[in-house]
Amino acid sequence: MSETPSRFDGEVGWSTPEPGMYVATIGSVTIGYVIDVPRGFVAFDADARPIVRCQTLRAAKMTVQAQVRTSGVRPPEDDRLPAPAPADR
Repeated sequence: MSETPSRFDGEVGWSTPEPGMYVATIGSVTIGYVIDVPRGFVAFDADARPIVRCQTLRAAKMTVQAQVRTSGVRPPEDDRLPAPAPADR
């Protein structure tokens, strides 16, 4: 399967690197993933901690995206360091 984002929900891209695994990214940053398990799906955060078990793929994906919005993760272009202050003379 493709490793490039195949579907976008807002700024979040979803890819399927292997059957039954759905990886969420913002730019080049992995923000979480979902795996297919018997009788449902399990959503994980970017640190591989399980978030929730859901009956539908849609609900699991929405959970991954929601935890990103509440965790303060930003797309890479918003994660730049501020410019250094001018040196005093």
